Amino acid sequence: MAVAGGVGVTIETGDMGQLFGEDQGRYIIATSFDKAEALMVAAGQAGVPLISLGKFGGDMVRFGASEAPLADLQTAWRGAFALHFG
Repeated sequence: MAVAGGVGVTIETGDMGQLFGEDQGRYIIATSFDKAEALMVAAGQAGVPLISLGKFGGDMVRFGASEAPLADLQTAWRGAFALHFG
């Protein structure tokens, strides 16, 4: 999502299942701060569990104590695809 949006992200959870365990019962949603509040209220009213994983902003990717510029990670990611699938 960070690469597609061209904006950095701070991940505030260390639970890998929350980050990479998407299935038919779990989804990662990105929305604006204003819409997030309405989404949380609607989810609560419907009995759907909802947690915040982090927030978007800036030009860095932060995960725990690690961080790197989004541009550097994007270059490495795209380069790996070209190297293996070029």
